[in-house]
Amino acid sequence: MDANFIWLLLPVAALSGWLAARRSYKKQHRIGGGERPQQGYFKGLNYILNEQPDKAIEVFVEMVQVDSETVETHLALGNLFRKRGEVDRAIRIHQNLIARPTLNVDQRANALAELGQDYMSAGLLDRAENIFSELMENSQYKALALRSLKDIYQSEQEWDNAIKVLRRTTELSRNERNRIIAQYYCELAVQARENNDMSLVKRHLKQAIGVDPQCARASFLQGEQEWESGNVKNALRCYDRFISQSPQLSDEVIERVYDCHQQLGSTNKFLGDLGHLSDSEVGPLTRRLGLRLHTSANDEEGYRDAVYASLEKHPTLSLTESWLELLSDSKKDDPQGDLHKLLAVITRLAEQNEGYRCQHCGYVAKSLHWLCPSCKHWDSTRPINTLDG
Repeated sequence: MDANFIWLLLPVAALSGWLAARRSYKKQHRIGGGERPQQGYFKGLNYILNEQPDKAIEVFVEMVQVDSETVETHLALGNLFRKRGEVDRAIRIHQNLIARPTLNVDQRANALAELGQDYMSAGLLDRAENIFSELMENSQYKALALRSLKDIYQSEQEWDNAIKVLRRTTELSRNERNRIIAQYYCELAVQARENNDMSLVKRHLKQAIGVDPQCARASFLQGEQEWESGNVKNALRCYDRFISQSPQLSDEVIERVYDCHQQLGSTNKFLGDLGHLSDSEVGPLTRRLGLRLHTSANDEEGYRDAVYASLEKHPTLSLTESWLELLSDSKKDDPQGDLHKLLAVITRLAEQNEGYRCQHCGYVAKSLHWLCPSCKHWDSTRPINTLDG
């Protein structure tokens, strides 16, 4: 948040507290307590004018006495500190509020919600979990509590708890909720796989498909499990389902699919299946493999021309690199030196620009992430293949 904007908000927040405090000033004066609210207010302003915002903040916080009329001011100041990145101060203010016995039920719940968000910002997830678990019983803050607990359990990889919480949320549609739950079951399957508990892996993947039959990741993991178990036919069935569910990610499994067909003696079927895939959807590796297999092994010129024809239809850096490599290795009288220089440039472009991009926030990564590291959306990353992508 802009520092000048914060400085403007501080006196406004303090002024609201001063107005409330002024109403009780006579009572305070009779018992000999406290500094005049006017004096504190102008003292804080003086610190601001002398570019001493920290001292001004302390004065404003001290002068705003906590009572039923100034709770909102304290909440606003705490929220301001958190957005400014001064989480310790925000925590201090909200803890001070909660300790006051004069707060009513709604005010305490509001302060708890703010404190829970402070703890999350500070990375104190255990404390935040305790607060939001308590707020689950408050209808006004239940949605916030569920959302926050989901994020906490997801961060701590407590997938069973994340599933329980997500099942109770009403903020998402049923389809979206089930799509995320399926990813959680996939995470549980990955954990079970690391522990070499194959029966548990199988159960979790079955649960994932049960809540989301279109979960491509579950199909992929099932294929991996079947392949490692030596069940080539079952692995191929899972991989084929994965490609049908997410053709943009075909490059992740296409070589394994080819290996399956070779072992099963069904290479012709593989070629037929490739012919039914749309060039505009599949990845560049899938496209190159299809072109290679559809061309005679000795017909290098035919393969090169096929690659270039595909490149004209759907330009990608990988296909450009392949075509230039083929061209540089050809026996034609081409300017080899210039081609090799261009090939080196294209190779660098391919390394720098190809990868995966989150369709929700635009985050770019070199490898496939099922959970976007930036916006935390599941199954939102897709390959960057085309020059305009």
